[in-house]
Amino acid sequence: AAGIGPDTQGEFQTLKDTLNRVKLPSELKLNESRQGIQRADQAVYHVLTKCARYAETSLKLLSTIEPGTKISSETLEQFFLINQAQIQYLQDEYASILVNSQFDSTTSKLFRALQKNTSGLTASSLETLRSAASLSAAAKP
Repeated sequence: AAGIGPDTQGEFQTLKDTLNRVKLPSELKLNESRQGIQRADQAVYHVLTKCARYAETSLKLLSTIEPGTKISSETLEQFFLINQAQIQYLQDEYASILVNSQFDSTTSKLFRALQKNTSGLTASSLETLRSAASLSAAAKP
């Protein structure tokens, strides 16, 4: 199936870009104005706007299907990709919240950076990092 792979977010972005010309009515889009959003709510705002991108991409893809036509396997794979990219994003956000709750802010920032790019680390380095994090978690009172 489409989207099973290390670059699900990249594949999603490519699909999203191909649907840029499809316009949605305003009632099917999230108002993304930051006006009135307090600083303390910026993280929630970021998650909302990111999730809206997945929903809007699905709606755009749906709007390209002519009524009465069969949905192709390619289109179904595209819907799967959108949903997989969204759940992957939500899993990453959950993991980040969990790390932030369990460790200090420095560890949380390191975790976020590693979530975005681990290409510089070997499998052995990643395993050592996981072990160190586990030991640190076990040592916390």
